[in-house]
Amino acid sequence: MLALASSLARTPPETEDGVREVAERIARYFTRALPMHTRDEEESILPRLTDPDARAALGRMRDEHHEHEQLLRALIEPCERLASSPDRWAELRDAIRDAADALGPTMSEHLAEEERDVFPRIEALEEATRQSILDEMDARRASRGGGGGGGGGRGRNRAQ
Repeated sequence: MLALASSLARTPPETEDGVREVAERIARYFTRALPMHTRDEEESILPRLTDPDARAALGRMRDEHHEHEQLLRALIEPCERLASSPDRWAELRDAIRDAADALGPTMSEHLAEEERDVFPRIEALEEATRQSILDEMDARRASRGGGGGGGGGRGRNRAQ
């Protein structure tokens, strides 16, 4: 989604409807799917990992979630404005580009840390525990009308 935001800031879609659609998609991801992923980590995964290193990694990642909030808001707000007024692309593109550029390195490191320190430990959990995590994620998404991608970005099959 950050690549999409960078692309939107550099070269807009050809039509205002296209600009609106892309801006809405970016804002929706960062206001619905990403917070759902964060809740998955904090409410469903962290409580089940007993390994001190994994818990420490998730604790750091939880702190990073809070650190990302201001950067995310700097991206979400201009995307929401652009979705409402796609004719304002020239006015809002620098804010979108700058926010996406600022988020890129920190989000990349965060995701790399998940891949390295958390996902292998989830895969090592008992099947029933992994299933409980997935069931909670599914219930969370059902109660919010979807959004988030079933499994925190890795999908149901990856966690099984």
